[in-house]
Amino acid sequence: GISFNIIMPGIWVSLYMLTVFATVMVLAKMWEIRSKISIIAISALLAVNPAVIEQSLLQYMFLAWGVSNLLSVLFIYLILRCKNKLLKYFFPPILMAIAFGLYQVSVGTICMCLAITVILDILSGDDLKDIAAKIFRFIFSSLISLLLYFVILNYELNHYVVAESGRVQAFSFSD
Repeated sequence: GISFNIIMPGIWVSLYMLTVFATVMVLAKMWEIRSKISIIAISALLAVNPAVIEQSLLQYMFLAWGVSNLLSVLFIYLILRCKNKLLKYFFPPILMAIAFGLYQVSVGTICMCLAITVILDILSGDDLKDIAAKIFRFIFSSLISLLLYFVILNYELNHYVVAESGRVQAFSFSD
């Protein structure tokens, strides 16, 4: 891929930290976080918590994981906070499909961001109809994303004449 199979921890960790920075900036904008201490704490959680440390041991996937997390947060931001209709409706499915293509564990990031954002909207007194519309947009966009992801996945599997691993086949929808 992009790395030409070169694994250099200093470079990968630095690039991962750039994805952490961008992710935290999107979260701060989405949740209107103004406190520098809070932003630093979120950055630390995304940079050095035990799950990240364990993930960083897989150097060849570390950056893909970071980019997947960033795209997942952008997915939620665009659906729930963006005012631009083109960005709100067209790009989120593409972002989520790419995030899943990079690292499927991003579904946890998506669910966490959705839940916190909806809770913050409820606590701030947003109209329940607006919140319901956002959730509907999320569901609709997610379904399009999954369809797009599976179309691309099947194309790639057929194009390169490879099969999914046994553990992936165990969760196949085609059976």
